[in-house]
Amino acid sequence: MQTHLNDNCPKAPNSAKTKSTEILESPVPSINETSSQSFVTKKSKKNLKTFKLPNRKKLANELLDDVFDEVKAECNEQILQAKSLTIVSDGWSDINRESVQNFVIYTPKPLFFDAIYSGDESHIAIWVAEKIIQQMNIIGCNSHIINLLIGDILKIDQIKTVMKNAKKLYLHDGARTHLTCLQSIQKSKTAIEQALMDTIIHQNIDSTLQNYVL
Repeated sequence: MQTHLNDNCPKAPNSAKTKSTEILESPVPSINETSSQSFVTKKSKKNLKTFKLPNRKKLANELLDDVFDEVKAECNEQILQAKSLTIVSDGWSDINRESVQNFVIYTPKPLFFDAIYSGDESHIAIWVAEKIIQQMNIIGCNSHIINLLIGDILKIDQIKTVMKNAKKLYLHDGARTHLTCLQSIQKSKTAIEQALMDTIIHQNIDSTLQNYVL
């Protein structure tokens, strides 16, 4: 420090140079390593007195189940929040050389979802497809849910009546889209009513359809 001040800081006062040198040359009090270790050891022993390690049985049963439930709940939450899911399945063998089929969900982050022992079953396409469908039923499929919901709605009597009428009108208007068909009927309502009043047409058109239009 003294050399640096003399060579690079010629304008520094002599009192500063002397003071800096005295500070650097003063002895630094050392830390007693033995006393430090002794403090840590005593503190650890004191804390360990109130902590009892679980035995093997508790680790393998109660605590393991608790951790499994916690991790499973976290995985389910991530799957629930995901915008899209992909199921990946693969077969492997455990340490006992028993066949296992695992299922990983990508959210796109990979999450281990389930594993099943296949036993003597061969991992053929039909078997794997059945197991994947089982996992899909557990997770749920939005498209399938919507399909089931629409199916239930169509079972309502009022909706069934609307669909029945719409189908009859649609069949007599050619192969167009539903929207185009309804727009065409609205525009041609007067012409259709007048046509149905014709004697020949009136005799050849189904009476139920006439009631819908007239």
